[in-house]
Order: sequence, then structure tokens, then C-alpha cells
Amino acid sequence: MLVKSPVHHTTTDALHKLIQQYHFDKTPIEVNFRKLVHWIPYNSDRYTHLLHHYPAKLIPQIPHFFINNELLSSKGDTVLDPFCGTGTVMVEAIVLGRNGIGADSNPLARLIAKSKCTQIDAKVARKWQSGLQEVFRNTSHFTIPPVVNLEYWFSERIIDELGRLLSVISHIQTPELRNLALVTFSHTLRDVSLADPRISVPVRLNPSRFHTSHYLHKKAKNRLDGLKRLSVLERFEEVFDFNLKRISNLSNNTQLGTLRGIASDARCLAIGASPRRIRSETIQLAVTSPPYLGAQKYVRASSLSLGWLNLVEPSDLTAIEATSIGREHFPKAEYSRLTKTGMRAADALLKNVFKKYPLRAQIASTYLLEMKASIQETHRTLKQGGYFALVAGANRLCGEDFNTPDYLRRIAESAGFKTKLVLVDTIQSRGLMTKRNRTAGLIPQEWVFLFQRQ
Repeated sequence: MLVKSPVHHTTTDALHKLIQQYHFDKTPIEVNFRKLVHWIPYNSDRYTHLLHHYPAKLIPQIPHFFINNELLSSKGDTVLDPFCGTGTVMVEAIVLGRNGIGADSNPLARLIAKSKCTQIDAKVARKWQSGLQEVFRNTSHFTIPPVVNLEYWFSERIIDELGRLLSVISHIQTPELRNLALVTFSHTLRDVSLADPRISVPVRLNPSRFHTSHYLHKKAKNRLDGLKRLSVLERFEEVFDFNLKRISNLSNNTQLGTLRGIASDARCLAIGASPRRIRSETIQLAVTSPPYLGAQKYVRASSLSLGWLNLVEPSDLTAIEATSIGREHFPKAEYSRLTKTGMRAADALLKNVFKKYPLRAQIASTYLLEMKASIQETHRTLKQGGYFALVAGANRLCGEDFNTPDYLRRIAESAGFKTKLVLVDTIQSRGLMTKRNRTAGLIPQEWVFLFQRQ
């Protein structure tokens, strides 16, 4: 069931009371965003949020709380998410009459986000879909794109059907429709692959990992048997039907804002075919949830789609990962010496970590330095008096408490932001993809800061 929130709900009064409470004693306030924004059911199929599965998405209640608020922005203002992922913040912005700008280093995330925020003529889409089966049957010449370990992840028959379908999609003349079809194709890939559907980072399904009496053994065998009969085209059309309904639901909103563009680097926000840096002091509100320290493996999780959609050559996957803030892989030469952040508390901790795990120290120091650059860039783009909502999680690093929220707050304040509010929300489920590195620790709570540009 597709869900839209009632337009009469706003969060202005709730935010005003929270700011007053925080101003009184400067103590972080525990909240539950699912209750604060109770008119959006948890895990609901709202607008285009579920257009594509993607790891560790921000729940829509958090951006909705800040965007749907007269204290922070008005209709027609521009909202920025410098770590937009697949566009949760931007979707909430445009359905609330704001304009959206995002940034993400992953080409697949940018494609999904763009498709989520773009209206499509449903009649044109249905007409294309009505002729899809015939065109698919008559397509005999096509090229399989370079995909890492292709035969390991897909059967020969599935590869043939995917190649044929991708060829059909590539001939769609309408860019918006072609993008939606490509996003649907990407979603379908995992459904027809030999990867374990329970794990976002591709891991080949293997029933023998479980005892024959275990329910997962039977479940894995049933899935492998089902893949032998599964039609790629039929599965694609099922997903496409749902996605077209989601896009139509979005388009039925009469007060939509617009997507202004998506940059590829939060440290230098530039958009357009010939990228131009966003002008200073033009953004009213920024809302973002940056990657955690020791980021989840976004590039690896999307590697199959990146290859099939020709977004990245297999040899360039490492280069794409190297642009990701929070990454975990560095050449040994880069962590032969401790990299200092200029933050006394952080550097003292990193010095101790470096003695035991030089790589983990490099991961953490690089993360803070690159977050500093991105926060400074966000400050540059915000209007005087504009607001910045930042979501962050604390964790442990090599047995030491690594207070990421406090470090990011210090960075923001040194960049010229004033802290207006600090909230804490317990993480119930955010779909983290894999077991984190044993030295990275767990993230049980999210800290949500509201800053104002001075």
C-alpha cells in the first residue's frame, strides 16, 4: 500500500518546544522520531522511498521532521543533502514543496535518487511496457557488459535474459523513463542472482553452510530451485508496475518542488553537465546522515549493478571506493605515519590506536579530515541564518570510545555553526549491511544535531 502523509501535519510546535527545552539546560534530549512523526507509518511504501533496495537508508521521519517545519524553511526554499544516498531527504523535500540538491560519490545512488525525484508520463510508460514482451522476444543481438565474476553470480540463462532486457531498455528514447527502467533493472538483478538475499553485500547462496535440519538450509535450496524457473522479464515487469505506481503517487502531489541536481562530492558541491560549484549562501536548510566511521561497503554492495549498468568499469571500482568518505581501504604507505586531524582529543586517541592498528587510525583520521571539508562546504552554501541538521552515530575504535558525534559537532562549530539543539534517538533497525569490522564496534544510538549558520 502506497502512503502519503496528511498535509495538515507539521512539526513546528514540537521543534519549538525541543529548542526551548535544550536552551534551558543544554542537555541532549531523548526522542523517538517514529513517534514525533507518527503520521508516517514505519517502513511504509511512501511515495518513491522504496523504489530500490539500498543499504542503511535514513528513515524518512527524520528529514520530514526538519523539512516540514516553518522555523527552518518555507515552500520554495532549497534543501541540501551532501550525503544523499538514494535520495530520502530530497524526496521529502520535494513533496513538501521545497527544492532538492544532493551529493553522493556512488553513481548508482545518484541514478536512483534522480529517478526517485523525477515525474514520468504514466501513459508513455505503459505504452512502452505493453510492447516490452514482443521486443524482448525479437531481440537477438546484444552485448553483455563487463561485470565482476559474472558467471559466479548468474546462471547462463539468466545472463542471456538480462543482456536481452538491458538492450531493450537502452533503446528507450525518453531519458526519465529510461532511468526508471534502469533502476528497476538494478533492483531485479539481486532477485535473479545467486547472491544471498539476506545480505546486502553480495555473498553467494550456499545451502551447505547450514545443517540440513536448519530452516535456512531448506530456504536456500528452495531459492536456488526457484531461480531455475524464474523469468527475468516477468520479475522486471512486477517491479516496474510497483515503481510506476510510486512515481505516479509522487506526481499526483500538486505542490512538488524540483530536483536541482546531484553532485558527486560533498567536499566540492558542483552540479550540472559541465559541473559548476553551487553558489555560496543559496541554501536555506541542509539535512544529512553522513557515512559512519568505517563505512559500510556501499561500492561492493552495488558492484553488480554498477557493472551491468555500465556505470563503472570493473577496474575502476577501487577508484570509486577511494572517493567514499568513511572508506576502510588504504595503501600501506598512507598509514606508515600517523595522520593528525588538528583536534586535540581525537589526535590523542588516534595516537593510542595507531600503536596497535595503524590502518584503523588512518581510517578514523581521514574520516574526520574529509568530514571537516564537507561540513565547511555545507557552511559555505548555506544562507546566513540557515539551518543544518546532522545525524551521527558514536562507536568504539579498537576498544576505545570514539565519540564521532562530539567530533563532528566540534568541526561544525569551528566552521561557523552554532548548536541549537541536540537529540538522541535509539537505533531500532537501520539495515546495516554486514557484520562490521571487529575493531569498529556497534552504533546503538543516533545523535541528531541542529546547527544554525552564523
